[in-house]
Amino acid sequence: MRIRIRMAGNMIQMPPRKKVRSMSITYEENADENSNLERPSVKKEEGKEMDWRCNLKNIRAVKGYALKEGILADVTFEVGAEGKPFKAHKLILALVSPVFEAMFYGGLAEKGEKVVIPDIAPEGFDCLLRYIYTEEVSFKNASEAFMTCTAAEKYCIPHLKGLSEYFISDCELTAENVWIFLENSLFLGMKVVTEKCLEFLKRNTTQALNDSSFLDTTAEAIERVLSSDTLEASELMLLKSIVRWAEKRPSSSKGTSMKEHLDPLMRHIRFGILNPASFCNFLEEEKNVLSDSDALAILKHLTNPQTCSLPDWCCSKIGRSTFSERVMSPPRKVKSNIRRPVPSLPSPKYDSYHRTSSCSSRTRSRSKHRRLSSYTSSSSDSSSSSSQYSSLTSSSDSD
Repeated sequence: MRIRIRMAGNMIQMPPRKKVRSMSITYEENADENSNLERPSVKKEEGKEMDWRCNLKNIRAVKGYALKEGILADVTFEVGAEGKPFKAHKLILALVSPVFEAMFYGGLAEKGEKVVIPDIAPEGFDCLLRYIYTEEVSFKNASEAFMTCTAAEKYCIPHLKGLSEYFISDCELTAENVWIFLENSLFLGMKVVTEKCLEFLKRNTTQALNDSSFLDTTAEAIERVLSSDTLEASELMLLKSIVRWAEKRPSSSKGTSMKEHLDPLMRHIRFGILNPASFCNFLEEEKNVLSDSDALAILKHLTNPQTCSLPDWCCSKIGRSTFSERVMSPPRKVKSNIRRPVPSLPSPKYDSYHRTSSCSSRTRSRSKHRRLSSYTSSSSDSSSSSSQYSSLTSSSDSD
């Protein structure tokens, strides 16, 4: 059968249409949870496969599958110390992150197809890419969440950083992981996680100081703990702990000594509340921690604090309370000796109202004076009449 079309007097013969044959789609039996991102096996009678986009539910699934299989990728990232490869698309990354936009389309754009990122962990970069393509992220543990937060901080994706911080804040703190949590939260600026770690350390200071992870933490984390006014540890234990931490510090090529690591932390120790006998025992054990002049000045202050003062670099705060004392002690009522000034009333303005009122008051006083004078005159008249009446009655009686 031929189809003829008449156009401007010419006859064009078109071939007949082929019948559309039915297709059968077969899925694997052992499909995992991410089956929507896997390429479906579609069979035709002719043995050809259908396009891979047909069985995906939405655009996010299409982008996720393209990321997983590296379809139409135009850039490859080598991430971490080992250089693990990740294929991606420049346009999608640039639309989400301003850092990627400057990297690929800015004035100093990368011209090659490979980008090396040695300062990001592969686990965190993988979560970053999955979030950019699918708007979904899942963390296996807190370590992976910290890695993802580091990548989100570097490439300016604040919403992903917020999701990472929310996951970390729900994790349980122990004496083994609290120093790692505090160190990373201070580095990444996680205020909620930092406050949670400091509150845990106030309650469990002794356990955290005795844990081996304390020796691997940073000086900034220790300073934040020592600056607190409430800790569940004695001042002598704090002093011995920071000395033990400084002894484990590796010496740098510039010749950094243990004392240089220790000096910033010693300023937070409150020497004024130490026991003199315990301090003498400490000086015998650790002879290179303090100079002779500083040790003698501190010892004199402990024995006679009224005459001798501490060195200038020592902490001026007097005491440090424990967490249990702070919770059990009743709130103190602070009496203020400041006299509050009495508010002065404004002077009256003598307007027409005040003038009329003053005039009316003077008029009332005058009328009152007149009534009083008339009353006195009438009373005097009545008294004279009464005297006359009494004289008349007396004369009549005599008659």
